[in-house]
Amino acid sequence: MEKILITGSHGFVGQHLAAGLRGRDIVEFNLSQGKDVTKKQDFDNLPSDIATVIHLAAIANVPLSWEKPEEVLKVNLLGTLNVLEFARKVKAKVIFAASYLYGIPQKLPITEEHPLSAENPYGLSKLSAEALCRIYSGRYDIPVISLRFFNIYGPGQAENMVISQMIGELKRDGKVTILDGRPKRDFVYISDVVSAYLKALEAGNTGFDAINIGSGESYSIAEIARKLIQAAGLDEASLIDKHEERPNDIPETLADISQAKRKLGWEPKMNIDEGLKLTLSAS
Repeated sequence: MEKILITGSHGFVGQHLAAGLRGRDIVEFNLSQGKDVTKKQDFDNLPSDIATVIHLAAIANVPLSWEKPEEVLKVNLLGTLNVLEFARKVKAKVIFAASYLYGIPQKLPITEEHPLSAENPYGLSKLSAEALCRIYSGRYDIPVISLRFFNIYGPGQAENMVISQMIGELKRDGKVTILDGRPKRDFVYISDVVSAYLKALEAGNTGFDAINIGSGESYSIAEIARKLIQAAGLDEASLIDKHEERPNDIPETLADISQAKRKLGWEPKMNIDEGLKLTLSAS
């Protein structure tokens, strides 16, 4: 059985993925074990027969990337470099987790050919890390799949993420307060994310490939709030929308997932209403 290394295995996606890979030969790499992707020496004692590295370890926080850009760039870029160096030495495939690469969309739905753009230091860190994956793949013949995720949600997500924030306030105060309900996002449920990784593991790709992973549907923040309020059995008066437009906010994201269907044989199974109900009930 081939060994799979998962960096960031104790994070939101990492924990769900490790559960989805139960029974497989997994090697976990995370801060809880005292292992840091920014420290090259922490890779030295890993098994040399790793077949695939799933690189999840990252700081995924846009506001924090403005407060601590150096730390975010260090973890997300240097960490990816160390992963690629390890993969080069052991001749392993790499599956990279990308996001926030497209900036303000020029056209919807967003295909993989859409121009890349960073609107914040976090986006820049991911854009640069994916570029590093691309050039390492070309230089050293490392098979790399960059899964370009849209807005992931589900049970166990960090409390600072938008759906988790809504659920926390809903359960605590019986209401949901949003700054601006107009922006629309493509939300993809965590079980569909795990299934995308399972498909990517089996993909026989050579070279570099980038593939969008989303639901192919877009909902406004206000629509999501209303769905959560309805799922909680409350009335719409529980929604408070301050209509405060955020500077440089992206008005809408919508993934074109035709490449994922064609290249990975993957498509999302969870609809937004059921996904929100599951997330709410698990919180």
